[in-house]
Amino acid sequence: MCTSKEVEGMKRYRRWTPFGILGGVILITLLLFVTPLVRAEGPSIFPTDAGIMGEDWRLPEGETYEGDVAVIGGNAYVEKGAVLNGDLAVVGGNAIISGTVNGDVAVVGGNLEIRGNGTIHGNAGVTGGRILRDSTAVVTGKIAETGVVNIPGMLPSSLWKEMFHMRGGASEISVPPPGSPEWVVYYLWRLITGILGAFITALVLGAIAAVIESVWPESTTNVMQTLVYAPVASFFIGLAVLVAVIILGVLLLITLCLSPIGALLLLGLLAAWLLGWTAMGRIVGQHVWTALNLNNKETVLSTALGAFLLAVLSSIPCIGHLFGLIIGSVGLGAVVLSSFGTQIPHRGKSTSTSALPPTE
Repeated sequence: MCTSKEVEGMKRYRRWTPFGILGGVILITLLLFVTPLVRAEGPSIFPTDAGIMGEDWRLPEGETYEGDVAVIGGNAYVEKGAVLNGDLAVVGGNAIISGTVNGDVAVVGGNLEIRGNGTIHGNAGVTGGRILRDSTAVVTGKIAETGVVNIPGMLPSSLWKEMFHMRGGASEISVPPPGSPEWVVYYLWRLITGILGAFITALVLGAIAAVIESVWPESTTNVMQTLVYAPVASFFIGLAVLVAVIILGVLLLITLCLSPIGALLLLGLLAAWLLGWTAMGRIVGQHVWTALNLNNKETVLSTALGAFLLAVLSSIPCIGHLFGLIIGSVGLGAVVLSSFGTQIPHRGKSTSTSALPPTE
């Protein structure tokens, strides 16, 4: 039976629910009104700077664009013969450069492709993706590539697919004619590599969850208890924090003097996301562990199993990324409400490792 302190804690945390819903509604409303204002379908719409959310941006052949461009949740194309006089930043999508960019190019959660005689008169950096270059492509500045990271619901599935178009550092993307034997082999290979990529991602997330559970079990417990007591508030707060930090972090990254702060913000978001994912994994894993009549004391293994299963479900085509976004947002919101796992609803701190709140 719940104690009076636990009942008070539950009531206190449930008060967050309307504030979380209100915050989510305000965020969605702002996005609905702001997004049309920052979309750019051609250079003539924005003579200086442009920001695009949730769609592709394309600089047509022969056109010139003056100003910086930031694309969130879409791809950016600078076609052959086109000139961008400014910096280009892409988050959650790919940058395909066939023309000229007189500035820096930064891509987060996607690939940078420099095709044909594409030229970048500046630095080129990719975080969570690859740089694919034709032998005739030119980059006059520094090149930085930090590797491939794929967190369900945060990064596009195309990130894995584009990995398999690499040929000795050059980009050679071609699709065989439909119906030909080569076409069947091509798409069979894409299917196999896609499944393999999703399986490896799930294994990595399971391993990370096992490490977090082993090193910070109390923080994982606190986050788990928080999301059990306030799941709705956790979702809306987590979604708001996710969008806000990504936008702010990207805006800071594309500057020079504030880019370290942007990188720290995104790293903090990643750490919070992984902690929340681990807490969700513990709940799922312990239910599966119990259903299999296994030893309930194996918390690390059950948490790793739960995180693995959540990642597998997040890899399902069409609905998987939405599922991953919802699960990840709930976990992220619980991390925020629990002050990064330092407190739980009914007590300031606890050494309990119970998977579920006290019941009668």
